[in-house]
Amino acid sequence: MGAHDEPRILLVMAETEKNRLLSKLEHPPAQDWAETVDTAKQRLMARPYGAVVVDERLGGPGWRELTRFAREKEIASAFLICTDEVGGKALFAESKKPNTFISDVLVRPYSGPLVQERIEAALRAHPEHVGATLPSHPAE
Repeated sequence: MGAHDEPRILLVMAETEKNRLLSKLEHPPAQDWAETVDTAKQRLMARPYGAVVVDERLGGPGWRELTRFAREKEIASAFLICTDEVGGKALFAESKKPNTFISDVLVRPYSGPLVQERIEAALRAHPEHVGATLPSHPAE
């Protein structure tokens, strides 16, 4: 029941957005953070995640590259895109295309309970990704 058992999400966004999102969550899951696609890829290679939450301001090529990468490597169970109202419609349409792996689209400004619910559902969907590559810590 230590920290290594907690579901993890990877937040790919600027620090201000990360803090804003986490402040809305009643029970923030364990999380890692990346500001760039390259850093996110390194994190994804190092361990699987229950969910990856990406800020759409990373730009179309950025999140497309990440979704493709995560799906090919089979290292993320759910991919959530944070967007605004207008971008959200386009992203949702994009997510229905055969070659795109986006399981959900969240709308900014993040509404706490809805975001919490979707992140928790994403983490529950693949319990095998919970703490999958973290070493167990004998201390406790």
